[in-house]
This record gives sequence, C-alpha cells and structure tokens, in this order.
Amino acid sequence: MKELIEIINSRFDERTTSLELQKRVWEAVAEYFRPDIRLYGSMRPSVILARETGDLGLAVLWIVQAALARPVLNDITAGIEDSDGIAPVTSCINEKTIVALAHSEAADSPVTYSRGEDEVLLNGRTKFITSGRNADMIMVTCREDGAPKIDSIALVRKSSLPPGSFSPLDLKIMRTVNHAGLALNNLALANVQVPECDPALIRRSIKKWGIIERALIIEAFPAFLLYCNYLFSEMNVTIASDDEIIALLERQSESAARQIEEAFSEKRISTENAPMADLLKITGRFQKAFMEKEGDMPGEERIRLADLFLFNSLKG
Repeated sequence: MKELIEIINSRFDERTTSLELQKRVWEAVAEYFRPDIRLYGSMRPSVILARETGDLGLAVLWIVQAALARPVLNDITAGIEDSDGIAPVTSCINEKTIVALAHSEAADSPVTYSRGEDEVLLNGRTKFITSGRNADMIMVTCREDGAPKIDSIALVRKSSLPPGSFSPLDLKIMRTVNHAGLALNNLALANVQVPECDPALIRRSIKKWGIIERALIIEAFPAFLLYCNYLFSEMNVTIASDDEIIALLERQSESAARQIEEAFSEKRISTENAPMADLLKITGRFQKAFMEKEGDMPGEERIRLADLFLFNSLKG
C-alpha cells in the first residue's frame, strides 16, 4: 500500500494535465484494488484512496469502474441472447481497462441510432464522461431514431472514434481524472456493438447501479474530509474532530453496505444515506478554511482541496 500511495502522490500536479500519467496511476490502483465491488466488505478501496491520498477524483473513478460501468456491462451481457457474438467486442476488457458510461445526453441532441443490414449509425452528443479520453470502452446509451426513451446501449471502442470526438471539460474539481463530452456524427458500428436487449433491463440496471455509485461517493467524501482535517491540523487550524467526521463515515458505510447487498440480491434498494445536511454543514466549514488558507498551501494541496466543492459543482 505504501508503494501505491507513493505512485499516486508523485507528480501530482503534472498528472492533472497528462492523460498518460492518469492512465498509469489508474492501472497501478486497479492492480492493487481490483475494480469489482463484490470483492470488498466493510472497507472499500474508494474510502482508503480518499482518506490516505486526498485524491477524490481517483476514488470516484474507482467507484465508477467497480460499482457502475462494469456492473451495467455485466447486466447487459447477461441479458442478451447472443452473448457469444458480443464476446469479441468486450474481449479488450480486463481489470486495468477503463470502461466509461456515457449517459448524460444533451437535451438538444440525444444520441440516436439507425440500424441497417450490416451496421448501425450513431448520432448525438453526451455532456459528461468520467475519464472520457482515457476510456478504452465507452458504453453509450442511445435510442432508436424517433423513440422517446433510451432503448439500447452502444459499445464503442475509443480507437474507433475519429479525432475531435471528445470535448474537454474544465470542472475545476477532480482534476486528476479526465472529464469530457462526446460528439457522434454518423459513427458506424457493427450491429453486434449495439446488441438487442430489453430496454427496461438497461434502464433498470443504470438506475440500480447509479444508486450504488451515489452511495459510495457519499461514503468516500467523509474519508476525504479526514485527509483534509489532517492537512489543516498540520497548519494549526482546527475545523472538526476526527470523531465527528468518522461518525458520518461509519453511518454512510453501513448504508452503502446495505444498498450493495440489496442490489446483488435483486431486492428493492433503500436509498437512505447519511444526512446530506450534516455532511454539507461540516463541508462548509472546511470550504471556509480553505478559502482563507488557500494562498498558504502548495499547489498540489490546492488541487486536492478544490474537491471540497464537489457537491457545489454537481448541483450547478
């Protein structure tokens, strides 16, 4: 673990602008913490990453891989009749692969497909993809041209995208991970890359694992606050006691564990998380201290602590 922390912390500033470094660090994390949420009980790697390194972007990337993108892909693969036919499409995926889910479509240009005899054409835009330009495989939710709701999912290898397909996003937060939009203009795919699957299964899967993703992000955030608390204590600034933060973390960890168990047992998932009002209240105290002390901090710590505004950015 010590060696992994050193890899994450080294060249931290540079990693915010280097896709190569971002990919290299992800591969080191994925080798140490395999991105499969079923393998972990009460202590999830996203909590460890946020608490020990303060790299919330990397923690969220692990969550997206382990608890959203791969579970959705597993559901889709299990839900289609021609699972053997899709095998060559997904053969590139291993524990170090980044699988992205492109689901936040632009209202004025939703992603549509038209299926021909030999190929499928995709058109439209998605607004936000976590680790977009570093993704090896992008699952793009889409709808048949003219349909009111998504009814399929396209499996797009990044290598098949023409130059200029991605538009970079400058979020000011989680800068150690790439974020991008995606534009598709008559992208031709083999029919097997847009498998025929029950539309309701696709929508249920994305909703179910989206609930788990949210629960784990809310769990990782108090762990990140523990890192911030240590950093401020080194500057002789007292914001909160570790016990106050740990109480929030433990409450959310219990809730997240319950939700994960319910997801895998196909039960109705309880969406009760730790009170957001309590989390936002304590976060506000950290934000105030950060704005007061930002000028005294090294650049890499300013990058880390900008993630204190995660929920502000998502709300906006």
